[in-house]
Amino acid sequence: MKKLTITLLCIVSMLLPFHSVADTADSLYQILKADKRANHTVANSLMIMLDAEGIADTLYSFGRADERSYIMKTVALYMAYHYDAAYDYAKAASAFMEMARQAKLDDDIAAEGDAFSQAAVEFHHIGEFDEAIRVNLQALHIDSLLNDTALLSNDLSTLAATCLAANRIDEAVRYILLSIEKEESRATPTKLSIRYGHAAEIFNKKGDTEKALNYAQKAYEIDRKAGNDIGIARRLSQMADIYMDMREWKQAETCYQRAITVLEEKQERHSLTIDYKQMGSLFLKQDKPNKAIGWLLKADSLASMTGNRYFLSQITRLLANAYDALGQHTKAYTYLTKAMSLNDSIYNERVSQLTSNLRTHYELEQQRSELLRQKGIVTKQQCTIAILIGLIVALTLLFFFIRRKSTKAKGDDHKAVSTDESETVQAEASVGLNDTQVKDGTHLKNMSSADRQFILSVVDYVHANMKVRKITIDQLAEEMCMSRSQFSRRITALTKESPNAFITRIRMEKAIRLLKDTNMSIKEISYDCGFDESNYFIRVFRQMYDMTPQQYRNAPI
Repeated sequence: MKKLTITLLCIVSMLLPFHSVADTADSLYQILKADKRANHTVANSLMIMLDAEGIADTLYSFGRADERSYIMKTVALYMAYHYDAAYDYAKAASAFMEMARQAKLDDDIAAEGDAFSQAAVEFHHIGEFDEAIRVNLQALHIDSLLNDTALLSNDLSTLAATCLAANRIDEAVRYILLSIEKEESRATPTKLSIRYGHAAEIFNKKGDTEKALNYAQKAYEIDRKAGNDIGIARRLSQMADIYMDMREWKQAETCYQRAITVLEEKQERHSLTIDYKQMGSLFLKQDKPNKAIGWLLKADSLASMTGNRYFLSQITRLLANAYDALGQHTKAYTYLTKAMSLNDSIYNERVSQLTSNLRTHYELEQQRSELLRQKGIVTKQQCTIAILIGLIVALTLLFFFIRRKSTKAKGDDHKAVSTDESETVQAEASVGLNDTQVKDGTHLKNMSSADRQFILSVVDYVHANMKVRKITIDQLAEEMCMSRSQFSRRITALTKESPNAFITRIRMEKAIRLLKDTNMSIKEISYDCGFDESNYFIRVFRQMYDMTPQQYRNAPI
């Protein structure tokens, strides 16, 4: 094993002078994926490269004890960010799907859902709409199990956007209205603005310009009040789309131009590509092909850089129309041929992917059948022995469980009697339960002593194990001498949150105190609160407080 790792690293180091850092990172990642014997040393080398790009976080290095699924899950996440930053959306999608597979092996359902959700966005970027919808529905299913309103709203919004791009308008309407409903219940202005903006696009495509303009103006007002320049630019683009469909040419051109000025300054390539294309389309509709070509060539250049074949096929078709209107038929034919070729490549890739999936399923079934044939049928005698051993183990575990539960109950009763008011206030402050409230206004002081002590015991355990990467419900349930289902029901009944949400809130409240009371870096705080990756910590913080940790730290008290 050690010799293999050293050999691989030597080969990669020899290639460094001849390859870019991006190529070397990709090579190491492919080694990790292909060779299950490649260990944590290779993964750490890759993370150092990604850290140099400002993408990964090497505060945590992998060790011998780390499971391969955990290592690959983490590496795939950062490689997906690496590919996305390089506008290689196809590879980013593949890396997120690899992360989802490894998260499933690592029994990390939250990471699995997050990976599917981000993979869907990448598939959308490259025009793989059917695959984007399929993957997004998987994310939606997982997040519905987690009962996380913020994640569900994001999933529904992404589904709506993808259905819109795939021209499945009625589905897009249904998903965006569900997303808006969930976001309005959370009352988060920034996210609500995005949802209203999506609704504007969808209703405009549906032909309901009155509703579309109403939603676009709602979104614009939210972003204007918040001083969100990028948001304002996108809302202006949406209003311009609607004005163009209403044949209000001057208003449409003014809105597009204002939006493009901001987007060029912020270098928002994806949105710029759309607006350049739309400006070209606007001038084509006014029979001004010369002006249209200038904007469409800009769009073509950006779309080529990002590899978005869906946009490229639309842009090249518009260029063909523009050159045809000018009588330049050779150029028109060239762009039309390119558009048709792009459409064919999108179709062929979908067919190829479907064929590959079917072949993989067939091979897995063949391997499974062969394994069963070689293994043979387990004899009756083996079954009987296995059942007897199982019964002995079960009875032994039951005996120790009852004994421990009895001892724990006596200890809990003693602690409940001795719990005073100052201990309650201290514990409430430690998890951010201001004014002694739990989730919906339930007061700890109004709880029974047993319930109060139960909550405080959970809080104490989480704080004592704050730096542990993953505090599981099973661990907490065992600590409280309860079954998993009993523990989950009791936590939810007392706090109105799922156990995982309650644990996350305790972590986040500690992060809040560290952000305000210390000069620790974001990496250090994320580690102190039990997060392996600062990027994931930032994402969870933003979902909970609608701002990044740095924005919270900089905000006036």
